[in-house]
Amino acid sequence: MDSEQPVEAQRPSLKRRIARNSIWYGIEAAIGILATLATTIVVARLIGPQRLGYFNYIYWLSNTAGGLASLGIPATTGKFMAEYLAGGQKGIARAIFFFTLRAQSAIALVIMSIGLILVFTFVDPAYRYAAMILVASMLPQMLAFIPSMANVGAEKVAANTRGAFAGTVVSVLLVALSLFLGWDLVGIACAVFLSRAVELLAKLIPVLGWVREIPPAELPSAVKKRMISFSGQNLILLMLNVVVWDRSDMVFLRMLQSDTRQLAFFSVAFSIIEKLFVAPQIFAAGVGVSQFSESGRDRQRLLAMTTTAAKYVYLCGLPMLAGAAAIGGPLIGALYGPRYLPMARVFQVMAIFAIPRLVILPAYNLLLATENQKPLVIWNCVCGVADVLLDLTLIPLFGAFGAAAANGIAQTLAAVGVWVIVSRRFSIRLDAAFFTRLTAVCASMSALVLLIVSRLHSWPAVAAGTGAGIAVFVLGLRFASVLAAEDRERLLTLEPQLPARIRTLFREFVMFIAPQRQTRQVIGRE
Repeated sequence: MDSEQPVEAQRPSLKRRIARNSIWYGIEAAIGILATLATTIVVARLIGPQRLGYFNYIYWLSNTAGGLASLGIPATTGKFMAEYLAGGQKGIARAIFFFTLRAQSAIALVIMSIGLILVFTFVDPAYRYAAMILVASMLPQMLAFIPSMANVGAEKVAANTRGAFAGTVVSVLLVALSLFLGWDLVGIACAVFLSRAVELLAKLIPVLGWVREIPPAELPSAVKKRMISFSGQNLILLMLNVVVWDRSDMVFLRMLQSDTRQLAFFSVAFSIIEKLFVAPQIFAAGVGVSQFSESGRDRQRLLAMTTTAAKYVYLCGLPMLAGAAAIGGPLIGALYGPRYLPMARVFQVMAIFAIPRLVILPAYNLLLATENQKPLVIWNCVCGVADVLLDLTLIPLFGAFGAAAANGIAQTLAAVGVWVIVSRRFSIRLDAAFFTRLTAVCASMSALVLLIVSRLHSWPAVAAGTGAGIAVFVLGLRFASVLAAEDRERLLTLEPQLPARIRTLFREFVMFIAPQRQTRQVIGRE
């Protein structure tokens, strides 16, 4: 035991690792959000909802096919590499990486070839060249999953951020060049392909560097058997997630609505929500990296991490989604122009129904880390059936708005069900007082924002509503005593990870929303 102490002592504390991972996820998310929103707004305005709807439909199909065709291999890579790296069996982790990389490469080549055949058979000739390039981009996309998850398993999240940044820079520059030169959808598709190729190289080369330094070892047959079982269950989850969590509703929109603008309204609104959703999931993703590692070290700490992550994801996400729903009307009109005004209602209903989804990822990661996927599969089947039935009922009547409502109701059912499963299986509970107080603060904030936007229009409404909303939210955190002493201490663990210039400002902000007097109250109660 003594010989192991120095090695363990060298590991950063769990709080530091989570803070570090969260910071890097935050940087990656910020880059992706700003770049994607900037380019999609310009593209949407220039192309218009009619043509953008069909292009987004093909883009979504190729992305989804790439994810499903991976057969759950990327998640298997991350989970099992994390387990064996944390357990000190690095040779097995190396074997896992190369085994999954070879499997993913073979699958990617086959799927890309099938996709190209389908493009020539079914795609409208006006979009054929763009579709071919999008299908070809599945190859670097699928391969990049493996080094990404290897970095997650090794808790090297910064490496993924650098790779994503390189791909984003290429994407923005090429989209701008394409629009300037009039290359239209083909140019945008080329930007997608080249940005994914650059991201693949930026992630794979460094991973190969550190993985090859590990002495090789054979992959035990028992480990391979566990991996295949985990991968198979994860594939089923991926398929169900496409129905419940992704844009599968676009298939029914394409079938049940002749107006292709509805595809654009749904897909663009969904994309905005996804970008907003990335921000609150930063902490959950940072914790998720450690959840897979802690599953092989400390089970009780793993359970505590799960409830803590759910709490802070809700803290980050609820004000953003509630505020976005309140300000959605003038925001959509100001950003995308009058042709996209019918999208405002779609966006608002998506934002509201995304709120229960905030807390799903920590619980989901807990079930994956402990290899409890079976209840996830069963419940997601139920929610998938509900989504399909709601799509068939609501889309013919309400178009994209009906698809958004169907998707949101199914996601709400899924989120509630997953937490019921987790609470029963692991006997853990969420902090009811915290969630109640925070919900009340955000409801008050939304009411004020709605009052403001009802009297103003366009950018003035956006600016005034956003400013007032932030002020009410910050004051509400303080005077409703939403945060306790332990929350203040956890937030302050982020301080050393921040640039020196803003550390003092950050500390003062944390002390304002969670003042010192709360410490005395908590100690007094204890």
